[in-house]
Amino acid sequence: MQYVEVHNNLATIVGAGVDTFTVGPLPQPVGLMVAIRLVGLAEEFTADQERPMANRIRDPGGNTIAEAQGTFAIAAESARPDFLAGVTMPLGLAFNATEEGTYAVEFEFGDQTTMFPLHVVTADQAA
Repeated sequence: MQYVEVHNNLATIVGAGVDTFTVGPLPQPVGLMVAIRLVGLAEEFTADQERPMANRIRDPGGNTIAEAQGTFAIAAESARPDFLAGVTMPLGLAFNATEEGTYAVEFEFGDQTTMFPLHVVTADQAA
């Protein structure tokens, strides 16, 4: 089980680095928490400026099996005017794993996209 909690932009993370989930017979629900760190110029983080965001989960064949889209507006300050501002956001994700293999978790914030792999194996194949 993974856990992410953020208070005053400080994150508590338990289970960081987990990228393989061992599940029972498929199909099987998989849930995880991630911590996203957004960094940019202070003027990019204003509470009145909404920006697009999306997250997607792709199955081992590359097909999108879960997707959420929306907008976000976050106010953040930097320690000094010449420093970048940053904010840490916890995000819960869930999908239904229908086959073993490497799933892709994709995050899109404005015009920036990042992706990481997530491996799903069944208990009888984990040994």
